[in-house]
Amino acid sequence: MLTNLTSNWNKYQRINFYEYNDMAVTISFDDLYSIVWIEHYDKALINFEYQKLNGHYLIFLCPEEIMTIQNYAMCKVITVPNNFEIVKSTGFIHTFGNVKKCFELDPITFHKISVLFTELEQVVDHNNNSDKLPKILSEISSLCPILTGSPNNHNLMLVYSFISLVHKHYKMHHEMSFYSKYLTATPKYISEKFNGLGIMSPHEFIKNRILVEVKRQLLYTDKTAKTICFDVGFNDPAYFARFFKKNIGMTSREFKEFNIGVFEKKKNIQ
Repeated sequence: MLTNLTSNWNKYQRINFYEYNDMAVTISFDDLYSIVWIEHYDKALINFEYQKLNGHYLIFLCPEEIMTIQNYAMCKVITVPNNFEIVKSTGFIHTFGNVKKCFELDPITFHKISVLFTELEQVVDHNNNSDKLPKILSEISSLCPILTGSPNNHNLMLVYSFISLVHKHYKMHHEMSFYSKYLTATPKYISEKFNGLGIMSPHEFIKNRILVEVKRQLLYTDKTAKTICFDVGFNDPAYFARFFKKNIGMTSREFKEFNIGVFEKKKNIQ
């Protein structure tokens, strides 16, 4: 089953560092943001979509997003609680509030990331509560290639803020009106900004985010489809069943039976 990591540590100490070696692993945290630094020369499965990797990458996973990898050369992960103050910063919103989850590192950025991850690992290992932790996290976020453009661009900020809000509220709010009211922008205006960046519509993003979580729970928990239906904000199991089949092309039972052989060997959810 999915493990919801909890701790009595304070907000600095609750930042955790993990290193994986030579084993198939599925990374997914219920209440934590994950910054993954990986060296990989094969396909990675990120939110149930395959991506071909060829080198060093930073991958930013919001709570309940999911990544499965194997045959990788190196994988290090930093997890940050969703109530941590830095999550509200512009840098975090830009890196985690992005349709693209995976960013390749050039040699110079790779060296900087290596230094920062080593420093953060030492701080965490020594249980140090100093202000170094948020500073290091900010520096890591700032090195994400997406921020080399215009991090203060209003259009980008609106889109990434919308996406960040969806990650936080998609189980309770499926409608554009909730997010447009929160951002004080009309649904049409938000849609125009998505279109301007050449990415899926905001409606599609909400739908896809729901479907990723449904797939995750179907394959990695013992929950029934009816339980999952209510968990992701649907009130009518019959409507939920039609929604899933329309978008996936099979029923939830068929999806689980079709994929269980592929995923059962990789059940190492954090």
